[in-house]
This record gives sequence, structure tokens and C-alpha cells, in this order.
Amino acid sequence: MTRTERRFSPGEKLELVLRSYTIRNIRSFCRRQGLDPATLYRWRRELSRQALTGWSSRSPGRPSTRSRRTVDSLQSKIEQALKRQEELQREARRWQLLARLAVCDAPEDSGLRLLLSGLPS
Repeated sequence: MTRTERRFSPGEKLELVLRSYTIRNIRSFCRRQGLDPATLYRWRRELSRQALTGWSSRSPGRPSTRSRRTVDSLQSKIEQALKRQEELQREARRWQLLARLAVCDAPEDSGLRLLLSGLPS
């Protein structure tokens, strides 16, 4: 009698491995599942290795060094842009003040008052 090899999906393998930890008689369990005990033990080792590999790498919530450098660089650029924006706003306020002073000193018919009347106060 020839034995047909059954294919298990990754989900089925995981389920069988996890269930096998609660079973006392592995041979009987494997026989009912149509699985060779050696295969089940191999899957257990593979799962353990993969778990250890996952735990030994950086934790998922912690960014890599490259990501941290990118974030730091972007934060620095944002800070520079905000400083530049403040400088430009101060300069704009100075120009508005100068424009208002010029309007106050300008003769009525110079047109300067009309030109600068659209500036925000």
C-alpha cells in the first residue's frame, strides 16, 4: 500500500503544533491527523527557531537607526523652517509699520495711502 503525502497549510501546521503541546500521546495524535511524528517535531523546532529569530531582531515598536536619523533630520528641517517663518513674520511686521509711518507722513494726494490701504493691520 502506498502512502499519499498530505500537504498542510501554514495555518494548519501552526494549529497542529500548538495542539500537540497539550497532548500527552503524540504518536496517537499524529496517527489521527495523518502526520508522521518526526514531521511534527520538525515543525516544532522550526516554529521555535522562527520565534527566536523574531525576538532577537529589533522590537517592532522601536524604529531602526536609519529611521531615527530620518526623523531627526526632518525635525531639524521643521525647526529651521519655523525659525525662518518667525523671521519673515517679524520682517513683514516691520515693513507694515514702516508703510503705516510712510502713510502718516505722506501728503493726502500722494496715492500712498490708497496703495497701502489693503495691508492687513
